[in-house]
Amino acid sequence: MTKYSRMVELAKGGMPPREIARVVGSRPEDVYANLSKARRRGEDVPLFGAMAGPSPQTVEILDLARAGVPPREIADRFGVSSQNVNGILRYWRGRVDDLPKFPPPGRTRAVRVRLKPSVAASYKPWADARGMTVQVLAQSVLEAVAEGDLVNAVLDDGGDDA
Repeated sequence: MTKYSRMVELAKGGMPPREIARVVGSRPEDVYANLSKARRRGEDVPLFGAMAGPSPQTVEILDLARAGVPPREIADRFGVSSQNVNGILRYWRGRVDDLPKFPPPGRTRAVRVRLKPSVAASYKPWADARGMTVQVLAQSVLEAVAEGDLVNAVLDDGGDDA
């Protein structure tokens, strides 16, 4: 059996390319090249790595980004750098739908609103149910109130429209 045949056989058995390289005494680049060649010849060789789709952790990162969680908060949740998360988002942005773009940190002129701890705690169940942080939920609520011209209705203080 040739090295090429052995590589294809091991890949069909589900062995990852780096492990195949170790087993057959070859370089990983050679394994990837030979598996690609086998696919072009019509052999049913599985895809590995990014070609096979996002990993479960990447899917989670993409879902959090879609929910409006900024890359820095996603990075904190996973214990990785925000550059790592931004790299993942950049890579997948052209490959999956509806991934938002986030402004670079420190360059926005957003207004910051501090919530009392008791108010933040009351938002927590709603934020958790939506897969958001309390900050993102509070921002969404404030934006909805402003966009819907609901300030007087929410405050019910006898303002201009009362």
